[in-house]
Amino acid sequence: ALGLRPAQAFTFVIMPQAVRVALPALANNVVALLKDSSLAYAIGVVEINMIAQRVQAESFQPVPVFMATAVIYLILTSALTQFSGAIEQRMASGHH
Repeated sequence: ALGLRPAQAFTFVIMPQAVRVALPALANNVVALLKDSSLAYAIGVVEINMIAQRVQAESFQPVPVFMATAVIYLILTSALTQFSGAIEQRMASGHH
């Protein structure tokens, strides 16, 4: 950082190191937010369950409908976890 202005030192030295350290915890918090937060619950769970209840009311088959709902949430959380893992791995290998 010698010879760099403070803004340059922050942008090119401090920030990349801070992101590399903070990213795993941030990714875990994002996944937990999707699973646990009232906002995600209000938007996601209620919406998908309303759709599932409508389909179930027309088909009279609650088990397949709610199994599909569970699979949707599994896919969402798995995709987000895989995405955050890929970002963590990329940051750990030193790519910017």
